[in-house]
Amino acid sequence: HVDAADASAIAGAIGQEKQRQRRHQVKESMLRMLDADLFLEIGAETSPEAAIEAGSEALRHAGYVRGDYVEDVMDRERRSSTAFGSGFAIPHSLHTDALRTGVCILRPDRSMMWHGEPVRLILLFAVAPDGLVVFRKVLDVLSQVLTDTERFEEFVDAAGNKADFVEALDRVVA
Repeated sequence: HVDAADASAIAGAIGQEKQRQRRHQVKESMLRMLDADLFLEIGAETSPEAAIEAGSEALRHAGYVRGDYVEDVMDRERRSSTAFGSGFAIPHSLHTDALRTGVCILRPDRSMMWHGEPVRLILLFAVAPDGLVVFRKVLDVLSQVLTDTERFEEFVDAAGNKADFVEALDRVVA
């Protein structure tokens, strides 16, 4: 016979396991989005618009988006800044019209200003029609992880290349 305390413990364990599985799925989705050619170092004097242009060109060159993608992202950014107050920005289009879902990771050499917010990490997402659900899940987990100061620093340090970023992803999104 299971009493209330046992039932509560079981429910807690099930909840923890579901959360672990969800984080694992998000990590796997994020790994599929990463491309070694889409890790860019930029200068802190770079404007948000120039960062978006550089990332968009890298995404276009790698076959993730068409040439008009940059205008969609700029339009989104004009409506509302995609900078989060904790040091990162996640620019993206309002449309799910990318050829493939992926992310370009841009790391300034030091903190740069992104529409009034200091930013040290930029994740420029391209979302294909079949990638919207995955993008939302990844965005949810990343926004939680990146607002944690210690974990954020780990991601900034690792954002120079895919191998280091994947290692950080393994440690942080367990």
